[in-house]
Amino acid sequence: PDSRPAHLEDDPMDEDVARYWQKFEEETGERVEVKGVAEVYEGTDGPGAWCLVVLTDRNLWFRQMPSSNWIASLFQGRSPVAASRRPDRDLKIPRGSILSLDDPGSRKWFSSPAFPVLTLAWREGEAVRNCRFSLDPSTDLRASLRKLF
Repeated sequence: PDSRPAHLEDDPMDEDVARYWQKFEEETGERVEVKGVAEVYEGTDGPGAWCLVVLTDRNLWFRQMPSSNWIASLFQGRSPVAASRRPDRDLKIPRGSILSLDDPGSRKWFSSPAFPVLTLAWREGEAVRNCRFSLDPSTDLRASLRKLF
């Protein structure tokens, strides 16, 4: 028997979300292991860009989306906004090239940003690159990233 509440049965948004992730796997040829939402910081000040963060069997993806409302719809079942994504803003990091994850631990409720700022380092050719981001703690993504080391 289906354990979902009656109001969630046959929800078209659930089907849209499932189709999105199926299409992601078909397009990339990769199996999604865990996904979440992050704010990625390019500089030292100001707000970052909201992204989907997807750990697959081969890569870690930062997929920039048009708005946080669109991202939230993938997890909460709200209708996505009609806007186009820019694939050129995607960041694909092969799992084998990831060198480290600086994770300062939990933050206090009144600190800014509310979620810890993580720093990921990876090798790209001869260079070492870094990415700073705050990860939504409602998924297992942070724990999955820690397990890579």
